[in-house]
Amino acid sequence: MKGFISALWFALEALKACGVKPKCNVEISFTADEETDSRLGIG
Repeated sequence: MKGFISALWFALEALKACGVKPKCNVEISFTADEETDSRLGIG
């Protein structure tokens, strides 16, 4: 999950640096505990 978060963050920063403006709002949600049935996360 940490690699994905880092890649996503870098991609959003790159789009911002290039002046790309999305046609809609971009929402990102992070969840903890995905490896153990999400008892403490979204579950």
